[in-house]
Amino acid sequence: MAIQTKDLNLKEYLRALSAEIPDYQRGYAWENEQISQFLEDLVEEYIANSDKSEKSYFFGTIVVAKEGNSKAQVIDGQQRLTTITIFLAAMRNYLNSISETAGDSANELCEEINHDYIGRETSRNGSTYKLRQRGEIETYFREEIQKPKNVFETLQLTRKEGRKPPRNAIAQAYNVIVNWLENDLASKQSNDVEVYPNDGAKAERIVHLVDTLLNNFFIVEIESNDVTTGYQIFQNLNGTGKNLNAGDLIKTDFFGKVTREETKEIANKWDEIQSITGNDDSTEIIRYYWNAVNSKFATKRSLYPRVSKEIKTSQEIFNFLDDLLKVVPSYMAALGADSDVLDYRDTQVQLALKDLRSLKLKSYLPILFALELNDATDDQVADVLNSICSLMFRNVVIANEVANKFEKLFAQGAVQINDDQSIEMLIDELNTRKISDELFKDALLKYNAEGSLDIARFILRKFEHLDDSTKTLNGNQEVHVEHIMPQNPEDITSWGFENIDDNSFREHLWALGNLVLLDSKKNTKIKNHSFESKKAEYANSGLRQVHELIEQDTWNAQTIEKRTEKIAERSVETW
Repeated sequence: MAIQTKDLNLKEYLRALSAEIPDYQRGYAWENEQISQFLEDLVEEYIANSDKSEKSYFFGTIVVAKEGNSKAQVIDGQQRLTTITIFLAAMRNYLNSISETAGDSANELCEEINHDYIGRETSRNGSTYKLRQRGEIETYFREEIQKPKNVFETLQLTRKEGRKPPRNAIAQAYNVIVNWLENDLASKQSNDVEVYPNDGAKAERIVHLVDTLLNNFFIVEIESNDVTTGYQIFQNLNGTGKNLNAGDLIKTDFFGKVTREETKEIANKWDEIQSITGNDDSTEIIRYYWNAVNSKFATKRSLYPRVSKEIKTSQEIFNFLDDLLKVVPSYMAALGADSDVLDYRDTQVQLALKDLRSLKLKSYLPILFALELNDATDDQVADVLNSICSLMFRNVVIANEVANKFEKLFAQGAVQINDDQSIEMLIDELNTRKISDELFKDALLKYNAEGSLDIARFILRKFEHLDDSTKTLNGNQEVHVEHIMPQNPEDITSWGFENIDDNSFREHLWALGNLVLLDSKKNTKIKNHSFESKKAEYANSGLRQVHELIEQDTWNAQTIEKRTEKIAERSVETW
């Protein structure tokens, strides 16, 4: 058994890389949040160390097994290596798309990326790709990511290969980076002047970002000469011990800055916070609070150094912890802790928080904390939360914009509240950020609910409440989402389609207009029956949206499209 370790920046590592990800490894799994955090860290690293080319950002450990002269088998680190390749491919493709006006340095970087960091296919040497995906995404990854393109555009998602095609995870990651880069290069200064006014400036921005990634980001590679040992190393690295989080570091830092007499009081306040939250890791609440009261935005990575640098005296520490205690009830209510939801503010605030929880949103918490610290009224809190819900539902949930970009918007809004900006001005600002009614409606008309029935349930539950406020559909899980046209119909021709493999059938099956709320017993009972049989059972439901279906004579593509249109129009009015 032989084990080697080395730490290298990504430039050195990728140049020497010749590895493959076995098909038995789990597929690519990074989602918008992880990719957005990677991009945010990259920009922050560039700002902090733009004049340096030294290894300063630890990007993680990579474990490989290499037997003889074969390619290294990646055991741990495949998510990071895949993301790096996708990022470099997107940067290269953008530079290719402006090659005639970007300048020589941009064209040289494209060649460097192809030759040194991604690899390519040549007539003499065949494939020299640095990273080879195995399994069903191998061809897609090579053709759509690794091979150069002269156009810069998002990749099409597909639903033709099963419920959640693995290629979609790759495509979605690429699309997130494409959308992020377009927004980054379109940045404007406070006087509305473009930061990167021409292709040369845009190319220079990309060169700087790529250089930061390659020179400043570094990894530690652990290589064994057999797969079994590699997996033992992986298990030991991931299965033992507990890393200190930012909250732990801040707590330790505070204790080091106060007198012995003050230590007990600090400990009591800290214990009170953690006993209420029921969580030893206070990083999240601290970060949201920090971004609520400070103009210097903190990521998870930068939180500890920011707090340590700014909070120095005993009084500042006590004020910090006292403020945290003030926002704990709003934090717990936002998370849905029963006792706090019942006691926290009025019904309208509770309903707004429930909607935000249903959408799995928390990035707005700095604004909620600022409202709490500034003694906002219940009506003001409800109005702001509903505006946030509309913004995020339109832009993030339906239009699939990156959620992380709104974190800074919400942090800025919180700071403005602390600076006595009016609540009305904040609401106006939030409303101006919403995508247009036309774009929102178009996204809803195209929305495919497969794999995201919670969103359909959220929309339909909201409508039921608006139609009949006496109903108590309080939880997103208390009702089931019924396919009016079933997934496996007994007779598909009775629904106007030829066979279950028809693409049009799949599209209409998961359209919003083909979905309705129903209690679980009725859902099970009517199963895959004809529309006439379903209507007989629908008559026993107490939900208004179900009763509306009874008036329909048939159910087919046209009626589904008509109901989808109706849902989209009402959604525009509601959000």
